[in-house]
Amino acid sequence: MWINLPTKASEKTGSIWARYLQTDVVIQTYSLEEYADVLLGSHEPAQIAWLTRRLRGEAQPVLPGYKAGRRWRATEEHIREAIRLLEPQRNPAPELSRFSSMTRTSRRRLSS
Repeated sequence: MWINLPTKASEKTGSIWARYLQTDVVIQTYSLEEYADVLLGSHEPAQIAWLTRRLRGEAQPVLPGYKAGRRWRATEEHIREAIRLLEPQRNPAPELSRFSSMTRTSRRRLSS
């Protein structure tokens, strides 16, 4: 896509384009299909639908991303955050007394 950049005369007006031209930051964004490839391994229609529901907030966990026009986009930061959100939560096993799984008779025999 080609964008016509403003001329020097319009840059002096303080337009958004003038501020845009002064920055050297380029942000790489990814399409919905590329986002699905990274998170899910491919971009089949069912996986695209799964990802879209989470981007819209219709299902948990809600994944980061933004809509530009009619299309969903994501930055590398969004993808990293989505990977972190989809990681399984590691909860340590609760500490149980060694007698808790014994029958009443076994506990009685050990205590005597």
